Amino acid sequence: MSEDKNNKALLELGQFIVVLALTVVFLLADAGLFRAESKTGASQKDQWQNIQESTSDNAKADEQETSGKEAGKDVAEGSKESNAEQTSEEQTSEEQVSEESTTLEDNPEDNTSEESASGDKASEESSEPESTEKEQPEFTTAPEGYFDDALFIGDSRTVGLYEYGGIEGADFFATTGMNVYEIDNEKVNVGDKGTVSFEDLITQYSYGKIYLMLGINELGYGLDETVEEYKALVGRIREAQPEAVLFIEANLHVSAKRSAQDPVHNNQNIDYFNNNISVLADNESIFYIDVNVLFDDEGGNLRADTTVDETHPLGRYYKQWADWLAENAIIK
Repeated sequence: MSEDKNNKALLELGQFIVVLALTVVFLLADAGLFRAESKTGASQKDQWQNIQESTSDNAKADEQETSGKEAGKDVAEGSKESNAEQTSEEQTSEEQVSEESTTLEDNPEDNTSEESASGDKASEESSEPESTEKEQPEFTTAPEGYFDDALFIGDSRTVGLYEYGGIEGADFFATTGMNVYEIDNEKVNVGDKGTVSFEDLITQYSYGKIYLMLGINELGYGLDETVEEYKALVGRIREAQPEAVLFIEANLHVSAKRSAQDPVHNNQNIDYFNNNISVLADNESIFYIDVNVLFDDEGGNLRADTTVDETHPLGRYYKQWADWLAENAIIK
């Protein structure tokens, strides 16, 4: 009985020890688990924080990347647009060149014309330029009948030519003392036309040639004034006889003796007047002729052997004058 009690007590003690041991084990296990869980929790918390920080960093990185991408995209798009515009301009330029090329190709005649014109121009430049001036008539020898349509207007020298020159077929409107101021007051017997005024003669009849020698009798009126009157007379003749060739004749010189003694009718004044009327010649329809070459000495004076009055040539010299006119004819 006692032994059973001991065994039972030992069994209960053993069970208690087992229970106590289990309890200790469980307590130790719980404590370790708590530390483990605490450590694990801290580690998980750190990991979570790290994850959040990482996520935040990743988000920032993503934002930067996104911003960089967008900036890059903007730059790329700007570059793309610039390239597109440049490409468009190049295409437009190419299209223009193409259109011009097409135009040139579509108009081969124009190209040929331009090339031909260029060639012609080069040819013209290489050749001698043609003169645009009208060809001026040259003095020549008069044929027979040359003076048949001629009119001579003048003073006493022209009267001498009429009387001694032997010019056949011509009309003469000339008197001793005739001048540009009084010409309209004169009436002259002009062959088959009867006695006529200057105005009637030049407006009612047609002439092919008109010879005019006036001026020496007018020197006392004033040189410049007389030149203007002479120009006005030339204008009237040209208006009335537009088809006629007008010969402006230089006034004959006087002798050296008279030129030295006469303050008005001297060769200096005669030359001044002759020079001023010579510029009226255009060498197309108006010509200036100077018969003084026949009668002057080396000093430009009427030769002493050709005159007795120091002013007019002797009668025999008028034929030389007429022949000289025939040798200096203009034929149009």
